Amino acid sequence: MIVVNGNSRQWLLAIMVGFSLVGCNKLEPEKAGPPIASVTTAPPVDDAFWLNLNRRRVDIYRTQLKAAPPVLVVRASHYAFNPTNGMGMHYGWLDGRLANLHISFSELVGYAYGRDGSFDGRQYARTEFPDEWTRGRLTNKFDVIVTISNQPKESMQAEARKLLRRQFGLAWHREPKATDVLFIRAKDPALLQSKASADFSHSKALSELAGELENYFRRPVVDETGAIGRYDKRVELIPARWVNGRTTDLDENNKFLAAFGLELVPGKLSQEWLVMERVK
Repeated sequence: MIVVNGNSRQWLLAIMVGFSLVGCNKLEPEKAGPPIASVTTAPPVDDAFWLNLNRRRVDIYRTQLKAAPPVLVVRASHYAFNPTNGMGMHYGWLDGRLANLHISFSELVGYAYGRDGSFDGRQYARTEFPDEWTRGRLTNKFDVIVTISNQPKESMQAEARKLLRRQFGLAWHREPKATDVLFIRAKDPALLQSKASADFSHSKALSELAGELENYFRRPVVDETGAIGRYDKRVELIPARWVNGRTTDLDENNKFLAAFGLELVPGKLSQEWLVMERVK
């Protein structure tokens, strides 16, 4: 954990084993992953304050973040997951501030190496991860809280990279690689256009669909339709989605997509990757 207090600027070293639950009600400590050495300041961060932000109301949440004390926190999570308090809602940067709790290892890598300090879910399919993560054994969770005003994104990324290097011996760099991809193509443009919708809540852009497909198929998906509108949201009910009995068989998924004038075609394309390297 790295915490910078905007008032004191004093640094103390503390070794923390397990998780602290100061100020958290009805939460049990997690037993996930090894302990992480940390650096903190006095006075300590008020864990209850960050837990109790109203993440279900973005307007209130934004106001609370603006009034929050100036800190920089990148640490092993101090919280067990509680679906009732909104802590699973992870916002992007709001007015140069961020307070996401209990994020995954892949999200931490995304923040550490994402462009402009932002997490891009579509980078996941273009990022190398250690076997411990891909096999589901790396279950560590993290807190990333940034409310300092001096270079917040750069400071957060520097500390996140330090944590990943120190705790896991890992670093990443960008590199182009020939990649197996799926192309979304308009097999029947007229049929696709007939599915266009102006109802935002019941429609979906194909760029949004591509992001979801990357999650389902675990490889980059490239939209080659040229379509810029929004289409019948039922296109998201593709057989590859995360439901019981799901399938990633291309033929089965293309049978479904054909009703929307779309198809998925496998191919190769150079893509920019976050390439992992072991470091000391």
